[in-house]
Amino acid sequence: MMTKEIKREYDMEYQKENHIKLKDKKVEYYKKNKDIILKRHRRNLLKKYNLTEDEYNQMTIKQNNLCFLCNKPQSEGRRGGLCVDHNHTTDKVRKLLCNKCNVALGLFNDDIPLMERAIQYLKDHN
Repeated sequence: MMTKEIKREYDMEYQKENHIKLKDKKVEYYKKNKDIILKRHRRNLLKKYNLTEDEYNQMTIKQNNLCFLCNKPQSEGRRGGLCVDHNHTTDKVRKLLCNKCNVALGLFNDDIPLMERAIQYLKDHN
C-alpha cells in the first residue's frame, strides 16, 4: 500500500519527467473544453469577487487586455484571461494582473515594507 508521502514523491517525479506531455494535455483539454472552462470562470468571478462578466470585460478593455503591472498579455493556456487581483483582507477588487504578477504579489502577502526591502535589495545587487 502506498503512503501519502510516497504517492506525493511519485507524483512529483512523474510531473518532472513528463512536464511537456502534461502541458500539452492541459492545452488540449482547454481547447476541447473552452466553453465549460469559461462558464466556470464567469461563475467564479461573481462568487469570489462579486464581478459580472461584463464588469470583468470592461476592466479588460480599460487595461487593453494587458497586466496592470508588467503591461503584458496573459500567457496562453491560463484560463484565457487576466487574474482578478484583490485585497485579501477587504476583498476589494484592485486591477487585473497576469498570473506571474498575481502570484508574485501573493507571495509577498501584500507586505509593503517587505516589498520595499526587496526593491532595495535588487537595486543594491544588480
